[in-house]
Order: sequence, then C-alpha cells, then structure tokens
Amino acid sequence: MTLGTIGTHHHHSSAITMPPTAIHATAVEHPAVTLPSKFLPERPANPTAFFYFDIDGTVYSHSRGVLDEMRDLIETYFARHLNLSRDEAIRLHKQYYSQYGLSVRGLLKHHSADPVDYDRNVDQALNLPKYVHSDPELRAMLQRLRPDIVRWTFTNAGVHHARRVLDLVGISDVFHGMTYCDYTRPNFSCKPEPEFYEQAMAESAYARAGVPIYFADDNLPNLTAAKKRGWTTIWVDVERRSHADADFTIADLKELPSILPHLFV
Repeated sequence: MTLGTIGTHHHHSSAITMPPTAIHATAVEHPAVTLPSKFLPERPANPTAFFYFDIDGTVYSHSRGVLDEMRDLIETYFARHLNLSRDEAIRLHKQYYSQYGLSVRGLLKHHSADPVDYDRNVDQALNLPKYVHSDPELRAMLQRLRPDIVRWTFTNAGVHHARRVLDLVGISDVFHGMTYCDYTRPNFSCKPEPEFYEQAMAESAYARAGVPIYFADDNLPNLTAAKKRGWTTIWVDVERRSHADADFTIADLKELPSILPHLFV
C-alpha cells in the first residue's frame, strides 16, 4: 500500500524518486491509471537521520470498514479467478496471508495470476475516499521534521494504492520517495522480510553507517524486524500497547514531536 518528483525503477527496484516526466514510465503496466502526485525534489545531501513511514494504518487509522471491504474484494477475486466457493476462497486467503505475508504473493506464486488484473480489481477497486481523508495537522507536523532528515514511505501496498492514500491524506509531497511492493516482479519482497528492509535502505540511498534510522508502523512483526537491524521503532497502536520491540508507542502519528522532539524544528 505516491509525488513534483517521482520515480522510475532502478535495477528492478520499487522506489519512486525521479522527476515528473518519469511518471508515465512507472505506470506502463497500468496505462489507464493517472498518478498525479509528486515527491520532494531532492533528498538532503548529508542526512543526519532517516525516517521510514508505513502507510496503511499509520498515516491514517484503519477503520473496520476499510479492512472489511479489502478482505471482501480479495476473497471475491480468489473465488472468481480460481473458481472457488466463498468458503474455499476465505480459507485460501487466510492460508496465503499467513504463509506469505501478503495473500497476493500466494496467488501469483501458485496460480499464475495477472498482477495487473489483481491490482485493478482489488487495490484500485477499494473505495478509499470513504475511509481516508485529508489531514492538514499531520501534513504540518511532517513538514516540521528537520530538513536534514530523509523522509521515506515504506509500504507493503502496491504503488497505486499507496499513492492514492498519500494524495487523499494530502501528504504526498512531504516525502523524498517510496519503497513499495511491486506486484509485477516475480517473488517480490515485503515486510517483515530482511530483503525488503535492505531494499528500502538502498532505494533511499542510506550509505553511511551510524546514521540513525527511525521507523513508524502499526504492525508489530514489521517493527520486530526493524529492531533487529538497530532501527528506532515507533508502534502506532490505538490501544497504546507496549512491547520490547517498540521503543515508543503512540496512538496517532501526530504524537511524534512529543516523543522525538529533537527531530523537529
């Protein structure tokens, strides 16, 4: 689950960081989709920190409705594409989600599904404007992050869904880029797999050991994987639960300045 400056794929990566003229190059597999958002033009030359942000459930709060609608779209797709009963589709969806982290990975791995068709009928079919709304306070908070910090979105969503969310929230242009799940790549990685964290670091040009990394996500296993890499972890959890792998817990991303005031101006 993106901005005047957006990107092309480098070495089969799934980052977005290049100029607006490259927008259509990134969207060739979805020629009917327009991607009007834009990233910040340049990352800091000598970053003092990197801040990775999950998108779904982090930059906006998951409501029961959006989760239910997404699940229904996935199970409908499974049933239709694989000619399954509803009960069989539900079971297989749960199995693949448990086994592969994302149910679409099982669909692509075992059933030769068309990733473009899946994206069009599931991710792009979700009625996001019903659940995701503009958040000027969040935008203002993110813009207060120090200018020498790289701000990067890091999501298990596909690029079109992720960018729709950022545009709806109104924060597309406060980030330097994005690492997302590229459904069109065979055996694509996702959180919490170590390869995906390495991909995010490479695509955001993390190059100097010792520069601190911060990571906000609503999913605890994703934070556990980050903690193992030495990242500072922020659990966005409406229940404000605590865990050894979460350095901080906040109920809303807008609370960041209260726990990390030194990162803001």
